[in-house]
Amino acid sequence: MHLEYIDVTGIPADHPVHLFQDSYSNLLCKNGTGWSEFDPLMVPRVLPYISVIECAGSSVRDYRQILMGEMIKLLCGGNKTGLKLSEAFAPEALEQTIKAISTAIKDHTPIYSKTSPPYAGREHVLAYRGFFPFLGAADGSHPEVSHIVLVAAETDTLV
Repeated sequence: MHLEYIDVTGIPADHPVHLFQDSYSNLLCKNGTGWSEFDPLMVPRVLPYISVIECAGSSVRDYRQILMGEMIKLLCGGNKTGLKLSEAFAPEALEQTIKAISTAIKDHTPIYSKTSPPYAGREHVLAYRGFFPFLGAADGSHPEVSHIVLVAAETDTLV
């Protein structure tokens, strides 16, 4: 499985990951990155490329994908909504995904990569992906990360 961590500047400006980053940065400047401040309508062109991961459970392996956009389902080869990360990913891909999510949570900052989707039959595809951490509340009353928004699309996707 190909995996390369990159900076957002290496992603085209019209790619879904970069577009979400722009909205995330604006949200951070205005309100902080509390989950309650996130409005999916701020990124309508990106919604099909979004997966929302709920950070609940005793470990990152237990975090659950609670929403998957239609294009992410195609990229992943199926609907993984409702599955724990440990159920949705093969072992090698799970460890790489856990590392990215754990870093985003620890550093409270997005993590970007260029990778092949971690699903059988999708190894030939290259995609950019970004993991964006959202706090339980922007006011500091719930300082832990409650959700991760994963945005992913093939490298040649522009919206």
